[in-house]
Amino acid sequence: MKRLLSFALLTLSPVAIAQEFSLDRIVVTGSRIDTYGLPAVNIERPADFLAQSVRIVNDSRAPELRRQEILATLKQLHVNARRLGGVELSMGDEYLNALRLDDEALELQTDDKRADTSYLDLYIERRFDPQRPAVDQIRELREFIRDARMDGRSMLEPKGEIALSLVKPERYRAEILAAIADELQRIRGQFPASCTLTVHGLAGRVQWMRIGTAQLALYIEHEIAMAGCADR
Repeated sequence: MKRLLSFALLTLSPVAIAQEFSLDRIVVTGSRIDTYGLPAVNIERPADFLAQSVRIVNDSRAPELRRQEILATLKQLHVNARRLGGVELSMGDEYLNALRLDDEALELQTDDKRADTSYLDLYIERRFDPQRPAVDQIRELREFIRDARMDGRSMLEPKGEIALSLVKPERYRAEILAAIADELQRIRGQFPASCTLTVHGLAGRVQWMRIGTAQLALYIEHEIAMAGCADR
């Protein structure tokens, strides 16, 4: 009979875990790949979307005209996205939400150096297909942005490098916990049976790190303590 590994999941609260599922979509910015600090126990998964941060800028004379032209540009982007398929418009910083196209939800910013210029920051996302080369899909996203039709004096400016977004990262919690349990089993086999392994921190949310052009490492920060070991 296979010996079961015994370990305690301290501070693991069902309520705390349930609250994490409110995170719908996260965005991982930056193109520099640096795995320093990545926990040894992690799982690798492809991103759900490639995401390009963009700014729509408009310098029409009247504020209301600037607003109308930016909104018209957004609506045209939305039409093009639906026609192409797999393209979405979203807003946010670390967490993204679908862009609302009604006038009341449109909050424009004013350029600090030019009072007659308004702008809106958003993300244009393209669903990532892991069966196709990432470079081809990045090119297609950039072409979509390049060919976008502007209304009036609106201009579309890409900001930074291609980012990645992931929908509901908490859906990977069970897989990450299984990987941690497997690692504990391996550790357990290296020490006397009297040793007790205790895991701290598993109530924390799923975290992520970019490890490739369209790849993410997902993990839960945790600590393992060992006690009660007797000599072999």
